[in-house]
Amino acid sequence: MNLSYYKDLKNSQMNYSSIILLGIIAGIFIGLGSITRGTDLFGLFFISICCFMFMTILFKVNDPVLRNILIIAFALRIGLALVNTFILPLPDTGNDTVVYELTGWEYATAWNTGLEANFTFAYGAPFIYSKIIGVIYFISGRVPLLVQFVNVVSGVFIVYYVYKIIIEFGATKRSAQIGSVITALFPTLCLYSAITLRETFTSFFLIVSVFYFLKWLNSGKVSKLVLAVAFLLLSSALFGAMIVIGVIYAIFFIFYEAKTKRWRLIGKQSFLGIFIVTLVIMVIIFNSFLMNKLPGDLRLVFSPDYMGVKVTQAAKGGSAYLVGFTPNSILDIIIQSPVRMVYFLLAPFPWMISSPGQLLGLIDALLYLVLVFYSIRGLKYLKKYNNSAFWAVTLMLLIFIGSFAWGVSNFGTAIRHRQKIVALIIAVSSLGITRSWLAKWVLPRFKAKQEGDDMKVKKTIRPFTLSRLLK
Repeated sequence: MNLSYYKDLKNSQMNYSSIILLGIIAGIFIGLGSITRGTDLFGLFFISICCFMFMTILFKVNDPVLRNILIIAFALRIGLALVNTFILPLPDTGNDTVVYELTGWEYATAWNTGLEANFTFAYGAPFIYSKIIGVIYFISGRVPLLVQFVNVVSGVFIVYYVYKIIIEFGATKRSAQIGSVITALFPTLCLYSAITLRETFTSFFLIVSVFYFLKWLNSGKVSKLVLAVAFLLLSSALFGAMIVIGVIYAIFFIFYEAKTKRWRLIGKQSFLGIFIVTLVIMVIIFNSFLMNKLPGDLRLVFSPDYMGVKVTQAAKGGSAYLVGFTPNSILDIIIQSPVRMVYFLLAPFPWMISSPGQLLGLIDALLYLVLVFYSIRGLKYLKKYNNSAFWAVTLMLLIFIGSFAWGVSNFGTAIRHRQKIVALIIAVSSLGITRSWLAKWVLPRFKAKQEGDDMKVKKTIRPFTLSRLLK
């Protein structure tokens, strides 16, 4: 009896000692943080703690291959962020990064002092991104490295959700691992994850939205569709033109029954969908955050005069393309669209390079050329084994690329904007790469299998029976 009493007393003393020790350590950290707040030292100190916590989370990932890929993605992005902060500025760290960061600091200063700030760029979607920066600065002081760290974490999660999307396609882990490796190493995804721009946040919310949309297609659960729309609205709040993806969501919600895997022209869901879509359109039209990249009157999209003015305004600078190539009729808009889509995805072409600095753009274009080639093959497999996902992804890519192709006439701007959709392109292209000679060369331990092994589906299953595809 006395022995158990002393054991309990000893255990309670050890617990108290542990609590006191943790309190002392926490006090030291808080003291150091308060002294160094607003300095790069605080940024390094805080990021060291966050890196340890984030790596601890990554080590809990069950799939060892995915875990290693995520660690590599994190190391690359945090390394670039440190280079950008302490060694030399990375490409594309120009006016926009300065304006976003400055406006974020103005927000934080205004919240700390209670005074009204004179904002530099306080309208539209950049207003939202600068507020996010302002929240970080309000807590930490002006430490740009912390903003970059948040972007780094978002970039790593893009890699994770590309993996998850490929699995939702019904593909094997081999395809998902290849897709996540490409995403982890893709140059522009690494770059924009390490600098103070909204591109990574926009891409992250979009890819999560697409993931939940595919979950809805496969399961028929309305909650998944609600999450898809919610994340799309977050992406659109950061960059208004992303709302065009919602058109595809609306079409599927109105005419496709995910639970029965059937298309219907008229039904209860159709009337409900039309009502909801109409309501959402009205909200979007009167919401300047979501319409800042779209015309106030959507009918202007089909106006040759309006589109001609837009492409002329966009064709500026030394990296402009298709200068003077403007539409004079609706037929011209239709004919010119494929040309502009090719330029948007694959420019600059070799004959457009006029300076050594533009060679980086050429490398990016060559990478997209490879992705487009394998995406076509990937869509072929997707259509055969998961028809509804094929149509959803194909329409998303077409409406996104088509919309941005008419809003961009400069390959420097195109590089930045096509990065927003490249994660989805990589997810599709991985289906084509999996069975190619490229996969055998890069990942020799993977043997090419028969065509049916690339998707978890029997050939006797109908394309729309998605619930069985994942078994």
